[in-house]
Amino acid sequence: MHDLAGRFCAEPFEHFEILLDGRVSPCCSLWVDLRLGNVHAADLSAIWNGALAQEMRRSILDGSFRHCRKDRCAMIVNGALPHRGEVSEPHLRAAIDNGATVMEKGPRHLFLAHDATCNLACPSCRSGLIAASGAQKQRLNRVAERVVLPAVASGDLRKLSVAGQGDPWASPHYRSILSALAEDGCPPLHLALYTNAVLMSEKTWQAYEGLERHEITVCVSVDAASAFTYARLRPPGRWEQLLRNLAFIGEMRARGAVRLFELNMTVQADNYVEMAEFARLARSVGCDHALFYLIRNTGSHLGPHYADCDLSTPAHPEHAALLEVLRDPLFADPFCRLFDIQTLREEACGPDAPPPDAFAELVRRRMRSGAAEDWSAEGMALLEINRPWRAAQRFLRAVDRDPSARNRLDLGVALFLAGLPAEAMPHLESGQGDDSLSAEERAALDTCLAAARAESAA
Repeated sequence: MHDLAGRFCAEPFEHFEILLDGRVSPCCSLWVDLRLGNVHAADLSAIWNGALAQEMRRSILDGSFRHCRKDRCAMIVNGALPHRGEVSEPHLRAAIDNGATVMEKGPRHLFLAHDATCNLACPSCRSGLIAASGAQKQRLNRVAERVVLPAVASGDLRKLSVAGQGDPWASPHYRSILSALAEDGCPPLHLALYTNAVLMSEKTWQAYEGLERHEITVCVSVDAASAFTYARLRPPGRWEQLLRNLAFIGEMRARGAVRLFELNMTVQADNYVEMAEFARLARSVGCDHALFYLIRNTGSHLGPHYADCDLSTPAHPEHAALLEVLRDPLFADPFCRLFDIQTLREEACGPDAPPPDAFAELVRRRMRSGAAEDWSAEGMALLEINRPWRAAQRFLRAVDRDPSARNRLDLGVALFLAGLPAEAMPHLESGQGDDSLSAEERAALDTCLAAARAESAA
């Protein structure tokens, strides 16, 4: 357990986060259970100093943190909450010294997460593309008129974050708010953009260039370090388009138009193998940090698949392999921020770290050499535990290093078993030229190739 005696969290005294159903969270919605009210039923001021908001602040002042998810909050998990005596902000100092739960001024940080409209259908987030209906757009516009724009105009607001759900460039609602922020009369703010960046091109930015008078930070959710993994985890995003836009944002960071630029990975079974490459990608495009979070079961869209996605539990067959990845010294660099993965790294690098199992030993060997045969061996092991897509991911790396007929054949088999017959066919066909195949292997190849051709034709 984390010792919170004498610690302080400013979030309930400054933060106002609007969620999809209109409810308000006093902090990151995954880190706290309490909700303060609903913007569809009450205005900002009634919620901001309502009974539930005061109860949340009281739980911080009395040191219990009883409404906080102590196992999830990155500030608690990483021991980053300040001691009360270290707090110097006048309004926070007054709250601590006087035990105040009513705030004289409005929220300093408004976080918008109430529109799910997005141009991507990431399986970690949703089961398909989502766009607000006409009726939903009207409700969203009322939230802008009654809550968001008055908060911006009040002068109390210091930071506006867009968006915790959906994408700011895909949502007409969010874009209307960004247009208002780009106008000359808007007070300067810290504007934090949370985006997949597929639509954040140079051309798009030119239509909102007035935003550059704000202090801008950009956090891009990518979840992959290769086109193959990106296609699976961020459909229907285009990898090359994303890379062009990341380069553009990096150029803005270099000239000071963006103050902070970060890439974000939601770590799961389909991408943990690329964590180190992801950090290197973030550096290459000019980021300040690479952020890593564990996947969370945030909705029914994950359903029975969540147990396979979540590597944090020791029961997962690839848990020890994740620990091997986290042993990489690269993750000790402050450039990499691990948040709720930090405790797993401490486990991986600590004196009581569990001995690696057979699969983790393959991961260790592959990380040390990166040779084609090591990637291939890891792929074979994944096929043995019926994980064909992840096996294909490894075989693809083997082919990158050694495009032999054997490696391409293995890739083709894995792609076919993963339900991708069209992608499998050229690799299966190349395997026909492998003279080392036994008669049994050749017969199996012919059967697999015929099935792939039939499925692709259908």
